[in-house]
Amino acid sequence: MPKVTSLATIDRTRIASVVAIAAVSVFIVYGPSAFAELEPDVVGEAVINGEVPYRDFAFEYPPAAVPIFAAPALVTDNATTYRFVFRGLMALSWAGLALLVARRMRQGLASFMLASIVYAFVIDTMFDTVIAVLLLLGYIAARERHVSRSSIWLGVATVLKLAPAVLFALLWKDRSPRTRLTVMIVGSAALAASTLVPIAVASPGGDPISFHRDRLLHAESTLGNAVTTARAITGREPGIVFEHRSQGVEGLGNDWKIASIVLLAIVLLLLSLRADTTAPGTWAAAALAVPAFGPVASPQLFIWPLGFVGSMPRIARALYIGSGAASFIYFMVPTVRSAGILIPSFLLLLRNVMAIGSVVTAARWSRS
Repeated sequence: MPKVTSLATIDRTRIASVVAIAAVSVFIVYGPSAFAELEPDVVGEAVINGEVPYRDFAFEYPPAAVPIFAAPALVTDNATTYRFVFRGLMALSWAGLALLVARRMRQGLASFMLASIVYAFVIDTMFDTVIAVLLLLGYIAARERHVSRSSIWLGVATVLKLAPAVLFALLWKDRSPRTRLTVMIVGSAALAASTLVPIAVASPGGDPISFHRDRLLHAESTLGNAVTTARAITGREPGIVFEHRSQGVEGLGNDWKIASIVLLAIVLLLLSLRADTTAPGTWAAAALAVPAFGPVASPQLFIWPLGFVGSMPRIARALYIGSGAASFIYFMVPTVRSAGILIPSFLLLLRNVMAIGSVVTAARWSRS
């Protein structure tokens, strides 16, 4: 009997792996067109030509993102080729994540591959796959009691996209004063590099803080989506407007964003105090909480906990994969987005509710 079980597991893993690799490969060529704004003439080629981000052109990300955008432009100045090179690099990052899961997480490679299939459409579209790798490296280092190394991995992730800074809360519990000081120093340095460096060189409005401050509440966020859905149900105009490279909700500005950030902070505080911060489920819950409760819920943010999916409890894993499936249907099936407002809104609401359910389930399972 044990041999039969082992063989079935191997077969499931192999099948999932083949399908996942095929899906990621297909999306290198046929991925969604949202990436068009990140072609060389916008970021990569501008940097290669000597333009300074924040000063010469507005850039919404912290400084560590600049080399990732610039690297493909060293190879080509053709927009189509640039897209393939960039997506190929992200596919390699995903392959590295898969190898890390297989070697260091001890279980769950099949679940990782199954989740990768439904999230394949964003795995190589943006650089969030690199964030997923860094978060898993941070967890592995913390699990092995290398908290200083863990904080460095989280620091790099923070200088790439700022929001991963919230996971520093997971390194605070049950630590010695010396270790806490190290975490605080690294976290503070990462936050300074993410915010103060761009502000120091930026022209008015060109830094990430100004960029995000001037955004409306993201229409895909849980709060934003709930408002647009309620408006649609009551027959009102949803008020979705495109600005700052995203869809915002008319009338929902900073107060709503602050409310969403406070909600996220409460969730993360509860995780850091009540959950076992050495458990992979806690790290998965914290990473997924950022889009599930925060003011921005772009689809690529949902792949941050991808490396932890095999270590989630079964219900949390199913909800996470279901959330990815709902997101895939919304973004990759044109008839859905052309079906008025109610069907797309309900589909995004379903995605967000399943993500919240995954956070709550993973957190409860990891309670200390």
